[in-house]
Amino acid sequence: MKIVPANDTFMATLIELNKFTKYLVQVLAYTQIGDGALSLPPVVVATLEDVPGPPSNVTFPDVSLTNARILWDEPSEPNGEILGYRISHHLDGQKGWNQTKDFSPIERTYRVMNLEPEQLYMFEIVAKTSLGWGEPARVPVYTTNNRENPQPPSRPLVSRSQIQATQITFSWTPGRDGFAPLRYYTVQHREGVDGPWKEIPNRVDPTVSSYTVRDLKPFIEYQFRIQATNDIGPSGWSSESEIVRTLPAGKFFFIIFALNLIMYHLT
Repeated sequence: MKIVPANDTFMATLIELNKFTKYLVQVLAYTQIGDGALSLPPVVVATLEDVPGPPSNVTFPDVSLTNARILWDEPSEPNGEILGYRISHHLDGQKGWNQTKDFSPIERTYRVMNLEPEQLYMFEIVAKTSLGWGEPARVPVYTTNNRENPQPPSRPLVSRSQIQATQITFSWTPGRDGFAPLRYYTVQHREGVDGPWKEIPNRVDPTVSSYTVRDLKPFIEYQFRIQATNDIGPSGWSSESEIVRTLPAGKFFFIIFALNLIMYHLT
């Protein structure tokens, strides 16, 4: 919803819309008494096409010493009709791509042969629309027969300076990746020590080592834990963080601060 407060303005710009998406737009007038009726019929408008975002959920379910099968999904932001994909790869640290292969828009898997054993390769997969090739997804894979589940990350550490009323930031150290590069982390939190664990729906980028949990309740105790996932599967959960309490919100914060100050002077 966009509010146009002036009664002599008959134009508005809608921003932050999704690309290549149809929208229904209606307008109503309002007075101090309340809202009027919506305009009819709704106007159908469509945003323009663009190059796509990176393909999503890129994994290597089958890997040996000399070959690897790559699997991927359509970009989460296709921004148009996907017309095809392109996969390239090279040994990590080298410049230029050893091999490039194009695929139709319905293909979602490919097995690469004749790789060197016990080597780290970097793969790049990109999608295209009628406007061209989009943003690539770059993922590593290690050619080995000894892949296994990763080790759990370390216990999440919470810095007191990173605690706010509705969000807390914590950090961790990764465990061994099991010779299969990590694809994402999963974060859970709970209230106190007895509450049920609740999972954060967003997958955490495997290249980061800190995360901010938002939309927490003010002045409530929380614990956190984290799990790593590679192509073989998930690790166990890390040890739980220490119990930390979010800050009070608004006026309550100043009341608590004043009480703590009084107790400090009394002691």
